[in-house]
Amino acid sequence: MLALIGCVFLGSVAEAEPVRQVLSLNKGWSFREVRGDTDFPGQRIHGWTKREGETGPVDMVALSQPGAVFAPDQWANGASSTKGGFVYVRAETKGRTMKAPELHFFGSNLECEVFLNGTRLGRHIGRELFVYALGAAWRADGPNAIAVKIKSGKYDGSLGEVRLVDAENPEMPATSPVNPVFDDASWRRVDVPHDYVVEGEINKTGEDGYRRYQAWYRRTITAPEALPGRRVWLEFDGVYRNSRYWLNGRLLGGHGSGYVGRRFDITDLLAPGANTLAVTLNPGVAEGWWYDGGGIYRDVRLVVVDPVHVAHEGVFVSATVPDPGDGKTAPATVAVSVELQNRLAAERRVTVRFEILDPKGETLAADSESLLFAPGETQLRKSLPLARAALWSDQTPVLHTLRTRVFDGDRLADEVSTPFGIRKIEFDAERGFLLNGRKVVLKGVCLHENHAGVGIAMPRRLVEWRLERLKSFGTNAIRCSHNAYSPDFYELCDRMGILVMDEFRQFGSGYPSKVDIDTEMGPDVLADVAQQVRRNRNHPSIVIWSLCNEEGKVQNKPRGAELVRIYKDLVDRLDGTRPTTGAVVGGFSADGVCSAVDVVGMNYSIPDYDKVRARFPGKPFVATEAVSELASRGFYDGQPFQMKPNEPTLFGDKDRGHLGAYPGNFPGWGASSEDGWRAIADRPWMAGYFVWTGFDYKGEPTPFKQPAQPSVSSYFGILDTCGFPKDSYWYYKAWWTQEPVLHVFPHWNWPGKEGVEIPVWVFSNHENVELFLNGKSLGKKSMPRNSHLKWMVPYAPGRLEAIGSSTKGPGMKTRVETTGSPARVVLAPDRARLKADGADLAWVAVSVLDEKARHVPTATNLVRFSVKGPGRILGVGNGDPTGHEPDKASQRSLFSGYAMVPVQTLEQAGEIELVAESDGLAPATVRLAAESPRP
Repeated sequence: MLALIGCVFLGSVAEAEPVRQVLSLNKGWSFREVRGDTDFPGQRIHGWTKREGETGPVDMVALSQPGAVFAPDQWANGASSTKGGFVYVRAETKGRTMKAPELHFFGSNLECEVFLNGTRLGRHIGRELFVYALGAAWRADGPNAIAVKIKSGKYDGSLGEVRLVDAENPEMPATSPVNPVFDDASWRRVDVPHDYVVEGEINKTGEDGYRRYQAWYRRTITAPEALPGRRVWLEFDGVYRNSRYWLNGRLLGGHGSGYVGRRFDITDLLAPGANTLAVTLNPGVAEGWWYDGGGIYRDVRLVVVDPVHVAHEGVFVSATVPDPGDGKTAPATVAVSVELQNRLAAERRVTVRFEILDPKGETLAADSESLLFAPGETQLRKSLPLARAALWSDQTPVLHTLRTRVFDGDRLADEVSTPFGIRKIEFDAERGFLLNGRKVVLKGVCLHENHAGVGIAMPRRLVEWRLERLKSFGTNAIRCSHNAYSPDFYELCDRMGILVMDEFRQFGSGYPSKVDIDTEMGPDVLADVAQQVRRNRNHPSIVIWSLCNEEGKVQNKPRGAELVRIYKDLVDRLDGTRPTTGAVVGGFSADGVCSAVDVVGMNYSIPDYDKVRARFPGKPFVATEAVSELASRGFYDGQPFQMKPNEPTLFGDKDRGHLGAYPGNFPGWGASSEDGWRAIADRPWMAGYFVWTGFDYKGEPTPFKQPAQPSVSSYFGILDTCGFPKDSYWYYKAWWTQEPVLHVFPHWNWPGKEGVEIPVWVFSNHENVELFLNGKSLGKKSMPRNSHLKWMVPYAPGRLEAIGSSTKGPGMKTRVETTGSPARVVLAPDRARLKADGADLAWVAVSVLDEKARHVPTATNLVRFSVKGPGRILGVGNGDPTGHEPDKASQRSLFSGYAMVPVQTLEQAGEIELVAESDGLAPATVRLAAESPRP
């Protein structure tokens, strides 16, 4: 359905037509995973020959002339290089008449220069599809010679498939998914967001256990009924990765990154009625080193706009607050910059009206400007003063709206509403981070955007639920490590008052996970960075940009500073309202990355905090990454071990791949949760820190590696991959919040260990805690600030109880008990009323109770799920870092007493019934109300 974005009255003229139309393309895709070759449009270039560079340099202009000859013994068949040096490859093809000849390079992994008939076409770095328009260099009467100079070393130097394509009349085999007549009836039907990698079986391969293959998506789209001359945009928020897009057999383009979106103006390619959209992608080579999934994993839409319109992401609104006063309301000046586009052939008389609306929709300020607008683009800037504005903060996230209306004569041509916040941010070398004049310590976490059961394809409600879980223990800031997140994430952080460090994935051309000292800043890099800044710069939650992460080859060298300055110049030009930092680990040289950013960013290296500060006098500091504490939720039975000699001693079970949940397990670069927080709390000049990580995530199972251990996900999280808290959750909640906290652990089910001393820990912010076993006091202790209490308790079955007391408020009690065997299943949804929109969901915790209704913390029962009514099981998980059970299933074993099943609505109202069954246990049923969304 086409969505009505807005209508307006101008004088006595009413506009009833929607000024922008948005059509979701999330539903109804055909999907197939491919484990072989695919037919692409065009003529494949054959007959490549190559010469290794050791025999001397080659004149590329001469080499790319038709008929060029080298001694036969200097050349061999094939087009792959050896490591190091240069390789020269060439091929010749016949001439033919084409309207728009192009060369398409598929599956290459190289740094190269391309020549045709003596003309240099350009340079490419990386693994992504690249296309060269041949123009006048192409000889219709032939022959045509193609020569490629490949630099090997950084990449493997392989030249993949190369095709000659007439862009205006491509040859499409009927067997190619690009061809509109291709029959995809046997393909699977899916909706997006979709991560197909997480659907696969876990094998002992790679750090996360998943194999990655190329895949195709196809969909029919119907040309919207629009006024003549309107433009139609096709927008993808995220496709992972190395994607290519065809409409009716015409290549729209490719995109290397999986983290920034892709947009096409398809107006001139849309045919009346049905049109065939085909997308292929290949996540086989990752941008990072964590689980990155694969698929169209964010939203897709069509946007229909008037030919006279606000440019895509063309609104930038920021506020200046000279004196924030009480931090709640203050005078402010709102600066507005709007890019306009006129896609008509004639000049137009245009009026642009700007209105600032408060949260209730009331107009606080307005201004307008009229101009004669010639075909092309123009930019308008306005400054609107506000005598008294409600300020946005982490405590009061007040959002205003800038409404931009474009009138073509008396007709409303376009309208864009831009939420924004009015706030003052400062990073100070002495006082740390200030928000509206108030010191705020960044109590942050790092994240990767993946979750048990769904992989990287997270619906908006799941993103929101994760943010709620993080806020529940005091998190007020998130570092987007190490890439742009979904649009939903930033919108929710704005609304929920969560501060954000936004970070760029790329740091050099070709989408490498790390750069070399000789890397260059190509246009692909700067385009992606610019897109991320333009998309996100209006979000008040973003308070700082992170330009890079742990670029070990350059971060402590002048070359690193040079590269950072290129980024910083672009970011400052497009934004300029926020400072920049870079996440540096080790060294922190005076002429490297730290010298070029506004705020020094330090990963780990707690003992160096004060020393590095002395090296950069007058600069603010933030700990961009810290702690890296390791734990398997609910696992306490282990022994000390080392992965290798001279490495840190860890506690756990090395063979089974479990790490003890007692805090204090961390790799050599890390620190305990307590040491990490105390280092910040004791330094008022430090803006704050970001704990690695808020949630466990698939991949990077440090310190374990497959196939020696079964681990497939990380151990760093304060919450596991499902969102169940580890014990450190209560440490942070005790010292990051003002809520009373009293948490005792471990569980008290230790059959066979009677009389053996068990370490018992308490996390609390009470002044004193007394521990009891079966009613007998084991002593009362005073709680050290930012620390914990510990008792060694000989095990005896029964009840372990802690009582906290404080002079400033009431006390608390908590306990753990020895339980009986599991007797019944329990389901606990996070909420029971849902929107029947096909996207909303309930996060349902699964556990078992004994006959006395006590949670059994050691349970491992297999639980089966079924759904009746207008809902579906989105996935399953249990937080086990060694679990190999499928995420896309209708059953899951409990791990340390818990599992999770998110239930998603369909697009119809009704009652959803989720049933959970386990052999020998009483089943559980929970009912959820799926309600029709309000219009």
